[in-house]
Amino acid sequence: MRGGRVHTILDNLIAQKKARPMIVAIPDGRGVTPFDRKGKTVDRTKNFDEFEASMLRDVVPFVEKNYRASQRREDRAVAGFSVGTALACRIGLRHLDRFAWVGLLSGGTRLADGFEATAEAAAWPSR
Repeated sequence: MRGGRVHTILDNLIAQKKARPMIVAIPDGRGVTPFDRKGKTVDRTKNFDEFEASMLRDVVPFVEKNYRASQRREDRAVAGFSVGTALACRIGLRHLDRFAWVGLLSGGTRLADGFEATAEAAAWPSR
């Protein structure tokens, strides 16, 4: 939040009518506890699995319960920067029934080893 100044950028874009008002949730995608890091190689695929489950089980329902958020997939996006790019790619393309937009910002997908866009994802109707 501090480094990226997401709130400032979006406030300016909304004021300039270049973006619509939106709710932005920014969970920490590096869900590795310090205990898991000490002296071990961290299996990030496990963390990716846990993050994906938490997004769908915790974050999205929390936003829907506590804010006036649309539940239509056409009004939802998932985006990520750096490691978040791999997370957004994985979550967005695996859950096209929930997210119509996937933003991949300055990152790679090498941490999402084994993930491939499915034929269903490639064939999903674009807006």
